[in-house]
Amino acid sequence: MPKLSLALLFFVMGQGPEVVSRTEYTLRVENFFQFQPLHAGKPSQFRIELKDVSDDSHIKGAQVTLTVRRVGTLQPVTTASTRPDKASGIYLTSLTIPAAGTYTIEFRIKNGKFDERMLVDFFEVE
Repeated sequence: MPKLSLALLFFVMGQGPEVVSRTEYTLRVENFFQFQPLHAGKPSQFRIELKDVSDDSHIKGAQVTLTVRRVGTLQPVTTASTRPDKASGIYLTSLTIPAAGTYTIEFRIKNGKFDERMLVDFFEVE
């Protein structure tokens, strides 16, 4: 997977179609993420910012894995691991979902303090 800096990611995202932003929570984690609209067979860049809700600090050094499943199934369609950017608590990855439909993405956040799974629904792929 090609490496993108955060600045390049936003430049690329700003030149194309809209950027979708969402914020989701578990009892311990705030997940603010942005991504390009999802199109079957085309990569979409994800920027994920994670915070500890107990003190609003960024979650540093986590292993973050995204697992994509079609709604109503348990079989993963694809997975992607992130890499941390230079700013603490910000992670980047790219997802390519092969077919149109409605999907759930599971965000798994794991480091010395956290081992969270966050299921996020209603990802429409055109």
